Amino acid sequence: MKLKLRCIFYPLFVLMMSLSEQNVVSAQARIVIGTNTAVYMRMSNGTQSTPICLVLDNASVLGISCCNACGAGPAGACPASGSLSWIVSEHQYNYVVWRGITATGTPSYLVPLGTTTATVATGYLPVTFKETAGTGTVVAISTWPSASNNTPWAGISDGLPGLGTTTVAPVTQMNINATDGSVGSVIDRWWDIDVNAATTADVTFSYRGAENTMTVSPTGLLAAQHWTGSLWNDGKGGAGGTKTPTAQSGNQGAATYTAVAAGLTEFTPFILVTDVAPLPVTWLDVSAECNKGDVTVKWSTASEQNSDYFTVERSYDGTNFTDIANVLAAGQSSAIKNYSFVDEDPIPGVSYYRIRETDFNSSFIISAQMTMNGCSNDDIFIFGSEGGISVNIDAAAEGKYVFELYDVLGQNLMNETKTVPAGSNHLKLFVSNIASAMYVVKVYSGSNAVSKKVFIRSAYTQ
Repeated sequence: MKLKLRCIFYPLFVLMMSLSEQNVVSAQARIVIGTNTAVYMRMSNGTQSTPICLVLDNASVLGISCCNACGAGPAGACPASGSLSWIVSEHQYNYVVWRGITATGTPSYLVPLGTTTATVATGYLPVTFKETAGTGTVVAISTWPSASNNTPWAGISDGLPGLGTTTVAPVTQMNINATDGSVGSVIDRWWDIDVNAATTADVTFSYRGAENTMTVSPTGLLAAQHWTGSLWNDGKGGAGGTKTPTAQSGNQGAATYTAVAAGLTEFTPFILVTDVAPLPVTWLDVSAECNKGDVTVKWSTASEQNSDYFTVERSYDGTNFTDIANVLAAGQSSAIKNYSFVDEDPIPGVSYYRIRETDFNSSFIISAQMTMNGCSNDDIFIFGSEGGISVNIDAAAEGKYVFELYDVLGQNLMNETKTVPAGSNHLKLFVSNIASAMYVVKVYSGSNAVSKKVFIRSAYTQ
């Protein structure tokens, strides 16, 4: 889908903004922000189908520049001392579009973005785009804050006019939890950066200290990750889970801070993550299903980076989980991997499962939670008795039930199928020469199943 461009074209060579706030959609040779008063240019109401674009045609790195009490004199780098000389985007579809960029001389194009916070120290969030190679001549940049769980996730990124028609699908997962995003390892800000041709660039991202709500190494080194439309990678064509490290540490102070990602070749949505716990596994699917009284837990990944092992966790209440099994992970993979585990002693009634992936550096992420309702049912009651088992079944309709008995070594001692009529039924099944001990009984009919450990007393005198 081609995006429409809503822009007002001003004939002035230099536009001097002197109002306290401007809702601006503009295109001209040069933009100078700030005169005798602190100002900022504000964009608003952009949508995916109709984005707001401030368009600049100028190859000079001072195409957007700032001054403070300089009148019509020269202007320099933003922000000028003491002024609010920047552009407010704060939404994915409020873009600054810079035409005329070049890799010649590797210039750094600074887009002076920020919030409506009243000081440079706490509200200035510039993005610097330094093209080091390639043929890109147009770059579009927007940035916006998110909640502590990184919602709302970035939407569709589509080709703006002059940027082609490449479409990148919306973000569908943050790899920590399918519903609440990566609370523990991602800065609460997004960046959408698009270029019109093959380009290699160094990008400087800015964020507010209050947006660093990470719980995993919040003041450790940061890294950048890029959304390809299906997974997170390093922005350089890497496999899922890769990242581009920066030399900057995270900061949770009251000011604004930066991180530089070098050599990026893929563009559109970016995030900043903690370098020790990037988003390493791309979950494709997790499920739990009943199979003859057992619960089969299955999961698959689209990619893995430094993954050591998976842990299957189970819970009675969906809050307090215990480990029930470990499964070796692939380590490094960009191909689909399928895993499974069979829980042969499931919890009666409703139970919950999830998968925890642990990296070689001991950091971990957790999958979406699965609810299991069908592998135990209160209308089936099993008791150990002398020489066998007693089973009470309150059947809603007539059906065939399978009765199985196993010793502690897993050896099958009984396998019988009986037709049980509708209503209340009491059945007693005997096993010849059975010793007094603990046994596992499984009773199932379709998805209606229960498994229980019982003590059976031998019918013979010892």
